[in-house]
Amino acid sequence: YLDIHYRWRTENTDYKSGNLRDWIKTHGAAYEAMLILDADSVMDRDTVLALADDMAADPAVGLLQTVPRLLPGRTLWQRLQEFSNHVYGVTLARGFASWAGTEANFLGHNALVRTQAFAACAGLPKLPGRRPMGGVILSHDFVEAALIRRAGWTVRMVTAPAGSFEDTPETTVGYIRRDRRWCQGNMQHLRILFAAGLHPVSRFHLLQGAMAYLASLTWALLLVLWVIVGDASTPSPLRYFTLDNPLLPIWPEMPLLSQAMLAGAILLTLLFPKMIGAIDYIRRNGLGRSQVLPFMASMGLELLASILCAPMMMVQHVRAVLRTFAGFDTGWVPHSNGTPRFADLLRFHAVETGLGLIMIGTIATGLISLWLTPIAVCLVLAAPAARLLATDAKDWRLFRFGQKRVGLPVSGGVARTPKAVP
Repeated sequence: YLDIHYRWRTENTDYKSGNLRDWIKTHGAAYEAMLILDADSVMDRDTVLALADDMAADPAVGLLQTVPRLLPGRTLWQRLQEFSNHVYGVTLARGFASWAGTEANFLGHNALVRTQAFAACAGLPKLPGRRPMGGVILSHDFVEAALIRRAGWTVRMVTAPAGSFEDTPETTVGYIRRDRRWCQGNMQHLRILFAAGLHPVSRFHLLQGAMAYLASLTWALLLVLWVIVGDASTPSPLRYFTLDNPLLPIWPEMPLLSQAMLAGAILLTLLFPKMIGAIDYIRRNGLGRSQVLPFMASMGLELLASILCAPMMMVQHVRAVLRTFAGFDTGWVPHSNGTPRFADLLRFHAVETGLGLIMIGTIATGLISLWLTPIAVCLVLAAPAARLLATDAKDWRLFRFGQKRVGLPVSGGVARTPKAVP
């Protein structure tokens, strides 16, 4: 028998970090540890017990973070995210856990936290100044992990238990809206980066979180410099293409073969993590002969969706970064669910669509390089792609092999959600 209490705050002060602070002040003294779950989190009994045993055996540990697997969702977007998480994510998490060691990070949920460690040193101050860069720290989890580690407790990522799950937004619109909040919170981390006493690895986590969004701004700037087409008679160190030769870049003292090898190395660098993840997934789970083609088709579709969405996400990240630095507060807006109307998607992706059309026009007139055509086309297709990814997953049978591999029961072609621990 479990004594279950439901708690509702009349004023949601400081959002999620405020919820934790309120619980610790009112109930925390009675418990050695707290299991932090989001509203969409699921964790099975064996995983909870494994975390509890691990924490009991190691009195120095302050936080144990699991690797949440994504639950099978309703839409194609969710199923692609689930496939990527199960096939590539586990390998990435194991690599992360191996080099982070006792200075790992906190995802804010699906984690077991020692109450004493959190209560003594993980209380978050409000940053001075006005929002969005000041006020409540939206991405609180990274900072809480850094403070717990600064106080001498260890923070570890536990990759072995496979019974930790979470949900993901149904559509790209919901995903992007959540990303805007994360972007604002991660930009706030830049103000905490040089706080006294933080472990160097904790500082790296904070910087890495900010770079997840600043990298899109860097990519956009590099594209602008890379695709400029000019007159060959007026050389410039920032010009790689000319009107006479708009396809092959002018790289001084670099023969065509070397250019091709460099381009191949860049492509391999982008695809190598996925290849390693797929190989490791097959090694761990096996793959029957009848599952090879669905697996390869799923990999191809996930890669195609990643390529199609990358320019759209770049523009959205650039907008989020610039909005934050310009002083626009995103707040804590819940992500939307349900199938969006195409007219709403056109409005939501108006910037990407307009930018893509302008790029196609400038490509046609020879003002920018033809190499930018794939990116321009992806931007124009942002709204149709978002609508396609919001379609019902039951119409896509490519991912069924993955449901059985993670122990999720299948009924009628769609996996059911495992029962949560009360």
